[in-house]
Amino acid sequence: MLMFTYGTLKTPERLRQDGAILAIENAKVKGFKMYSNRGYFPITKRTGNENDVIYGTLCIIPKHVVTGYYDRIEGYVPERNPKENMYNREKVTVYIDDKTIEAEMYVANEEMFEDLYTDENLVESGNWDDVRREWGYLWI
Repeated sequence: MLMFTYGTLKTPERLRQDGAILAIENAKVKGFKMYSNRGYFPITKRTGNENDVIYGTLCIIPKHVVTGYYDRIEGYVPERNPKENMYNREKVTVYIDDKTIEAEMYVANEEMFEDLYTDENLVESGNWDDVRREWGYLWI
């Protein structure tokens, strides 16, 4: 399964441990901003603005890892009303240099995180690694 990961699931070491056979870092998705939930995990917000970018890792990962493990971590149940999920897995366009490819990405249920969409929580770079460095979470 082709996945774009941008937060706690994005490190190549973690992805390889979970069975990924390919991990391309510095991929990006346009039209989203990233916010931090007090340094614990990133939250996306759809803006539709191509200048808003989230950086992450594109990988091929076994479907059973995504549906049996990642979905649970992200609070996603495909059969449930999307407004009840913490994140929803959606198809997005991923940019790698001058090429594009479709992949799945966990997109935050914005209604659940409304109070966290503040300037103070904005990750201006769109790169979760910057938050990990700031909070001392380089091992996550």
